[in-house]
Amino acid sequence: MFAGQLVGIREVEDQIWLVSFLDYDLGYFDNERGRVDPGPNPFAPDKVLTM
Repeated sequence: MFAGQLVGIREVEDQIWLVSFLDYDLGYFDNERGRVDPGPNPFAPDKVLTM
């Protein structure tokens, strides 16, 4: 999906990196633990309406 595309990487805390594409934050890379945690879903509604 992102093959050949540029992504942004910014250190937000010590050894914690935010990975972004366009205006969307995709997730966080923890360099010490060597794992990626997903970011919030940018397409999810802020509130769920009940009937």
